[in-house]
This record gives sequence, structure tokens and C-alpha cells, in this order.
Amino acid sequence: MKKIITALLITGMLLSSVHVYGFDVIEKIKTGESVVLPDKVEYEGTLKSVIWDRTKFQSASKGVIRVNGKTSDNESVSLYLIVEDNEATVTANNSEINFNDKTGKFSASISGTENEYATIFIFNKEDALTDLKSTFNTAKLVHSQTAAISDEKVSFDVDLSEFSGGNYIAYISSGYNVDSTEFEYINYDEFLIEVKKVPASDTDCGEKIVDLCNKYVLLMNYDLYSVYSLLSKNEQIEIMKKIPQRILDCKEEVDLSMLLDFFNEETAIYKLKNSTYAPTLLEDTVNLYAKALNLDVEADSYYSEMNNKNFFSSYFLSKPLDSRETVQSAFYKGVGITLVNEATRLNIKSRLENLNKINDVVSLDISDELKKLESLSADTQNDIYAVISLRSDFKETTEIKAELNRLITAFTSPVYNGGGGGSSGGSSSGGGSSSGSLGTFGGNAAIAAAAEKNEEKSDSSKVIVYDDIKDAEWARVYINRLSELGVISGYDNKIRPNDPITKEEFAKLIVNSAKLTETADNMSFSDVNPNEWYAQYVSKLYKSGITLGISETEFGTGTYISREDMAVLTYRAMKYINYVENGSSTEEIFNDDADISDYAKDAVYKLRALGIVNGVEKNSYLPKGICSRAMAFKVIAETFYK
Repeated sequence: MKKIITALLITGMLLSSVHVYGFDVIEKIKTGESVVLPDKVEYEGTLKSVIWDRTKFQSASKGVIRVNGKTSDNESVSLYLIVEDNEATVTANNSEINFNDKTGKFSASISGTENEYATIFIFNKEDALTDLKSTFNTAKLVHSQTAAISDEKVSFDVDLSEFSGGNYIAYISSGYNVDSTEFEYINYDEFLIEVKKVPASDTDCGEKIVDLCNKYVLLMNYDLYSVYSLLSKNEQIEIMKKIPQRILDCKEEVDLSMLLDFFNEETAIYKLKNSTYAPTLLEDTVNLYAKALNLDVEADSYYSEMNNKNFFSSYFLSKPLDSRETVQSAFYKGVGITLVNEATRLNIKSRLENLNKINDVVSLDISDELKKLESLSADTQNDIYAVISLRSDFKETTEIKAELNRLITAFTSPVYNGGGGGSSGGSSSGGGSSSGSLGTFGGNAAIAAAAEKNEEKSDSSKVIVYDDIKDAEWARVYINRLSELGVISGYDNKIRPNDPITKEEFAKLIVNSAKLTETADNMSFSDVNPNEWYAQYVSKLYKSGITLGISETEFGTGTYISREDMAVLTYRAMKYINYVENGSSTEEIFNDDADISDYAKDAVYKLRALGIVNGVEKNSYLPKGICSRAMAFKVIAETFYK
């Protein structure tokens, strides 16, 4: 109990040392020693004469005794005598400062003491002298508190919220035995106040913020400080001059956490704006840039699905990256456009749906278009999605929205649904031009080169502009695709999309697209003139077994090909070159199934299952209807050049 009282006496004595009595003096003696109190004491470098209440003292037991006195100028003074026998060892540990919580943790190891308590005394470092006794007698005490010693250790949790910024020294004492540790405390409340004082209108506001950051050593709470610190001062000023305006624009009261977010965002934006390839920064191993701007570039995001990050980077860096919102918009729109440009027929639907909102950020509002698509037949939807999947030239998300609206209008128009060429049978005659009314097709060399690019998308800069393509807007993408590959070229800047196509013209498309090279030596079609342009294509088609003609002696030259015969020749060519995709015939049948010839049913339904041919109004196929040039281009593009 005596030890506790002793410790409390010491603590009470020291805690009271705030110069209530004028000034205090500390002395230490051992039990049994006699002390003659000095007639002069030093205070703030001056010796002062003192008259004590008692001039002599002998200690009989451990404890603390205070003796009061008066100086010659009538100033009060107190002398504290600490009576203790043992020599304790105090070893202070390094301080741990948490600037966010405004707390300090101080600890020490203490051995050889009978005291159960220890005390911490904190002073401004600039006021401290060589030891606690000297410091205590001359400096203003900033903070003190007592804590219990347990297993020869003591720990103090100190609230630093009222501390001013600066350097401090903390003495940890057990009795009269002391060790010290120094620490620096940065008062961010002061820093925040100073930053808020900087006017956004000042031309040198950026420089003022930089100077404040340096003064308050802001590095320990600034995630991108390591990036910022490597920049030149002019670059740092460029970043920090945005801060005053951001504080003004903020609708909430800006606290320290928000201010540090501003620093991180502006540093990340500056680096991105001055980058030549955004993914290098966005995919940093610790994702500091992406984290600062709240972007998702983790492995499970849509970003990771992109193949052409060069396109994404060019798009992203071309945008005005002036705020976190504009960066996020550019990022997710860039991701969305890239994914659509890279889409295939299998994933275009899901990608369009995801593009509507990526990671809760609307990159393109196509909700109305998606609703319109849902109201269309499955076949029409597949057609529209297929057309979009063939595009790779979208430059803005608004172009995707416009294209969807255009296709919805085109694929629900009477021209598309009416079959584009009447309903007469495939045997009807008509004036198919002997010169090849499909225009000039690319030769085998062009087709071979195109085959190597079969998985690539069209380059719109190479597409021929046809004066009459507006007559079949729904087929524009297919016509552009075949034109870019050199498969078709039209004539006199016209493609005549709604004209019917003859059997020999379609034969040329099939032969070149399937790359058939062998000619027949036993073909005896009387209506095939061996000197005409089409003879070689019919011969190659016959040699492969893809066509046997309409009879043993006739191919059907000059007649228009029906929709069912187009399906038959296409599917046979696919099988001949082993180009049939996995899948089976659809179980759903057309309403006019009875009108489809038996020899054509398997081909029609196999192509329907693959999404290459679809029905028209009221789920009809119109098998005997005449195939238009635009329809033929669609089938060829979907079959051989998707």
C-alpha cells in the first residue's frame, strides 16, 4: 500500500507542477540521509535566495515530502524531496503516432523498481533541457498521465487532438528514474484550415498548396505521394492548383480524408492525361491509379475481356480527363465500345446488354432499344445482333445506339419482310445478264487473301460507297464486309441490292467463297456456254457435287435462284469444305413448311439453326420466293466471312 501511496504522491507532485507556487525544485535522497536545504536555488538561469519553512531534513522512510519557501522577491517556491533506495532502469521505446486517429502510443520497459506506477511527461522539444529535472523546473508541461506497470512494462495511450504541430519529447518516469523518446506530430486540422484559406482565384494557388504539403510533410497519408514526389515542382503545382476549386465545388464539408482523396485523384488524372498508353498505369501491380479513380480493372471485370487494348487506350486518352466522373465515363465507354467491336455472333447480345450499365456506370443508355428488340421475333433479333457483330468500326457509343435504331427500322420494313423479289418459283425465267449482273467479283487470289482475314472485322475506310445502298439499309454491313474483302465491287458505284440474283451469279459467289478450284470434264449442260464468264463457276460447282442442275441437261442459266435453292447450295458448300458449325436443326418449323421442297428442308432448317437464314412475317420462309442480291450477300457473309 505504501508503494502505491508513494507513486501517487510522486505523480500528484509532478502533475501539480504548473507553477501555481511560482516554481518548483526536485531533489532526490535515500532513506536515513540528512539534507540541508539550499539557501539559493536556480530558476530560469538565475540564482534566487530562499527562506524555507524547514531548513534541515532527515528521511526515515520512502516517500515524497514537499517543503515550501519564499524568495527574496516574495515569490513562492516548493522543494520536492523524493526518498527512494533502489535505482530503477527505464528504457523508453520508440513512439507510435497515428495521425488519422490523432493518438500516440508510448511504452517503456521498467526493471528494478518497487513502484507500481509510472508517469509520462510531454514537453515541446525546443523547451527541453538536458534532463527531466531541469526541463520540469523551466519548461511548460504539455501533457502528463499515469499508468500501471505490468510485467516490467508500461504503456500510455495519449490523445494528441489538442496538440499543435511540432516536435516533442516524452519522458517516462518511475520514481526519479527516467528515459525519453522524441516524436513529431503533424496537426492535420491546422493543415486543413490552411489549405481551405487558399483562394481558388489566386494564380499561385497551386504553389501555395505545394508549400503547405511540404511544411506539413503530407507523405504518410497520401497514397500516390511516391508518384507525386518524383514529379518536378511545376508538375506538382499543376496538380495542386485544382484543389482549391475542388473544395469550393464540393457540396459537403471537406474533411482530411476527402482532401487526401482529391490529392490522389488529381495525381492519377495528371499521370493518365500525360500517358501514351493507359493500360500501363491502370494495370499497375497495386492498382493505385485505378483505385484512386474508383475503376475496376481486376481480373473478373469486363476490362479483362478486351483484346484490343490499343483501341481502348486511344479512345480513353482522347477524352477530357478532368475529373473522376469524366475518367470513369471515358473508361467504361471505352470498355463497352471495344467489347462490341470485338464481339462475335455468340456473345454480341450479352455484351450489348452489359454495355447498358457496366459496374453500375451507364456507358450508353440503350434501354429503349433493348426493349424494342425484345418485342421482335427471335429470328429478327438474331439478324440484328448478327449485323452488329460484323461491325468493328464503332468510334462512339452513340453510334451503337444509332445503328441499333437503324437496324430495328430496316429489319421491320416491308422491303425486308417482303422477301425482296416476289414469290415466283425458282424455275421462272428472267433476263439474267450474260455478263454477270453481280458486278465484278474478286478472283481466287482475292478470296484466298480474304480467308486469312476471316476472323477480322471490316475496315470502314476501305469500303466502297454505293449510291444505292440506302435501298437496303439492313444489308449495309454485309455489303460493306464483302466489298472490303474484294468479294464484290458492284458497278458504277451501284450495287443494286434489291435486284434478283441468277443461279450462275450465285454460283460464282459460292465457288469463290468456298475456294473451289477443280473443274468438271464431263459436264453436259446445254444451257452453259463454255465461252461465257460463268462457265468455269458452274463447272467447279458441278465437279464438287454441290449442284447437279435442274435436270441432267440443264443448269438453269438465266433463271433467278429461289430462297430454298440458295439454302441448298450454301449448305452443301459448307459440308463440302467441312465448314459446318456444331448444332442441329431447329425444332421450330416455318408456317409454310409444306411449301418447302423435300430436298431443301434439311438445308433450310440447318441454316436457320445456325442463324444464317431466318423467316419473314408470320414465321414464313417463302421458299419459292426469289432471292435478292442483298439476301445473297447476307447469306455469303454470314456463312463464309463472319
